[in-house]
Amino acid sequence: MKDPAKTRELLRRIAEGDENALRDFYNIYVSDVFRFTRYFISQVDICEEIVSDVFISLWMSREKLSSIGNIEAYLFTLSKNKSYNYLDKVSRAPSFTSELPLNLSHHHENPEDFIITEELESAIKSSIEELPERCKLVFILSREKGLSYKDIAQILSISEKTVNAQIVLALRKLHQALARYLQLLFF
Repeated sequence: MKDPAKTRELLRRIAEGDENALRDFYNIYVSDVFRFTRYFISQVDICEEIVSDVFISLWMSREKLSSIGNIEAYLFTLSKNKSYNYLDKVSRAPSFTSELPLNLSHHHENPEDFIITEELESAIKSSIEELPERCKLVFILSREKGLSYKDIAQILSISEKTVNAQIVLALRKLHQALARYLQLLFF
């Protein structure tokens, strides 16, 4: 989790033209923006260019930073828009290719726990990958990034009810796909 006070301070300094603050802010958020961009763009080099464009845009509009309520939503919206602009240029449909790192503990008391955890982690990853694209993106933004339904709706230009429906669908599909593993863990 990012420190909100530090983020506000960095944004204030960026708005004043402090390039060092931009560098620090970049170091904090670059991996999140890159991972988000990968949901739209499969080529790493193109993602890196888009991420650079996002931070350049942030710098170019630094005078407006004080009016931004949620900087993560703003960065993700910039990334989404720049990704769509790129995809429009090359006339390709978006492809969401990424690996979702899971925070399952790798501290096991015995080899059986390790194997079960590895199988569960693999099953979760593959189940998430099998979700419909929009559903998967909404689920990841909600569960991994911790964004609110309102922020997700704003980023993806959909209603909060659609976000909720996508989360419900994702959870239902994941529960069905992972039922066997859940029985192993709890019984």
